[in-house]
Amino acid sequence: MDPSAQRADAGRHLAMIGARFGVGDNPVGSSQVHSGHVHDTYIVSYGSERDFRRYVHQRISPIFADVSGLMSNLALICVHLEGKYAGGALSTPGAGGASEGGSPRRRPLRMLRSSDGEHYWVDPDQRAWRTFEMVEGAHPCEQVLTPFQAYQVGAAFGSYLATLDDLAPPAPAGASRAPVLFETIPRFHDLDRYLAGLEESAQEDVAGRMAQDGSAATLNEVLRRRWIADEVRGAIAAGVLPKRTVHNDCKSANVLCDDITGAWVCVIDLDTTMSGYVMHDFGDIVRTCATSAAEDEEDPRLSCIDLDLFAAAATGYLNECGWLLSDVELDSLVLGALAMSYEAAVRFLTDYLRGDTYFHVESPTHNLRRCRAQLALLDSIVVNRAELAGIARGCQIACLGDSGSGGGR
Repeated sequence: MDPSAQRADAGRHLAMIGARFGVGDNPVGSSQVHSGHVHDTYIVSYGSERDFRRYVHQRISPIFADVSGLMSNLALICVHLEGKYAGGALSTPGAGGASEGGSPRRRPLRMLRSSDGEHYWVDPDQRAWRTFEMVEGAHPCEQVLTPFQAYQVGAAFGSYLATLDDLAPPAPAGASRAPVLFETIPRFHDLDRYLAGLEESAQEDVAGRMAQDGSAATLNEVLRRRWIADEVRGAIAAGVLPKRTVHNDCKSANVLCDDITGAWVCVIDLDTTMSGYVMHDFGDIVRTCATSAAEDEEDPRLSCIDLDLFAAAATGYLNECGWLLSDVELDSLVLGALAMSYEAAVRFLTDYLRGDTYFHVESPTHNLRRCRAQLALLDSIVVNRAELAGIARGCQIACLGDSGSGGGR
């Protein structure tokens, strides 16, 4: 069954999902969220047309092979965050407290348990579903257009990193330590793995797309930039970057912002939170916050780095977690921006050549367009690399209010 048919088929289970999670068996309204790349997500109302509560029902993508491990992670993370929020650990203006105008307080995601006590339920088609409380009065930051928005996204993910820092103590560089969180997708940010998959997909050409729409030329452009994978591999192999509990998918759309003030409210899409490197988190923030172009911009010439947006995102991020970071982590941040733009380009092109089996698409060439936009953004980051590194270091100095030495102390 193709992805669009699978999403349409999911709707027939909505009536029974509410009952399984104890929120009702007669939805009064529902809508599908189309912005996500992977899961099938529905916002469903229960009660009456005048008095109702909304919940998020999400059918988990089969890319997560171990649903039990995945949901154990989420339960642990949500409980940990809830305790920090309830305990006042996030009550400072930079990390919590009430929004203006009676808008929602900053809060973590809250999951519901199903009738059998689990945080997920398997439908008759053997697909797993989960349910979250709806975060009312907030919206995903789909596209960043202003420094204020960039700051909010950076601050949200910086706070997330800092808040989870004691969930699993960071493993020192080169040390072996059993992770607290299950590895939901092995080698998730391994560029070598993604490049091998791209070359295999190009050879197999199962969707017959290599001869279409300039795909071969785009493939050559992607492979010409594989020096980035070499640099990332070298930075990790040096053994000086510590592993931390990181979000691993820090795109702007994974931050919910207050409908009234625009301030960040909640970090979502926690499925890839596990042990990893700060540079990948920061890199995805840059990829989605430091350009005003959309991820799938049709005109690649518009996909370029915006220094003001970059500075705002870096300031927000480092205000919240800069005190944690070592000098080597700070030095890796711009490399992370290169790595994540390149990784996105590689993965989008791979999915295009495979026939769009991973990411949701709006047209047959959607993933190809995404790839080309990310390549253009990558080239802009390369040109401005030295200046971006200087801005990041300057933000760190300002945030710490000292001589600029790294954190992690």
